Amino acid sequence: MRRVLVFLALTMIAAFVFYELVFSDRPKEPVKSTRDYAARSHPGDSKGSPDIVRRAEELHRETYQKRMEESLQDFESRLEDLKAETKKASRKTRQKLENAVDEMGRMLDDARAKLADLRKSTGEAWDRMKAKTDASLEALEKKYRDIISKKG
Repeated sequence: MRRVLVFLALTMIAAFVFYELVFSDRPKEPVKSTRDYAARSHPGDSKGSPDIVRRAEELHRETYQKRMEESLQDFESRLEDLKAETKKASRKTRQKLENAVDEMGRMLDDARAKLADLRKSTGEAWDRMKAKTDASLEALEKKYRDIISKKG
């Protein structure tokens, strides 16, 4: 979870810096290399800028979706480990753990459904679905911690 948050923070910082570089009103330093893309473009010509921003957003979304898929796979493996450990518990503890593990399984299925919806959405809907997907991942983490505390 911490890795996801760090990644999101770094992505936001990089997007802000990129945005400032592309859309800043400040005068640019003269370009010294004729090989540079900026040297070939004309001042005031911003035809490529929307494409660059759109592509950056697409890359951010793809990266986020891959990270979420990896996180969900991690939770799936944790769930399988918990199922195996539940069988070793006493009967009273086993019943509580089985109920909690089943609930975590349902939560994992729900998170996968939200990720699928996220992949289909665009614009503001994507932002809303991203928030819902993040919340479901946090709920999974909390449930996992609760199960671990019950097990111990």
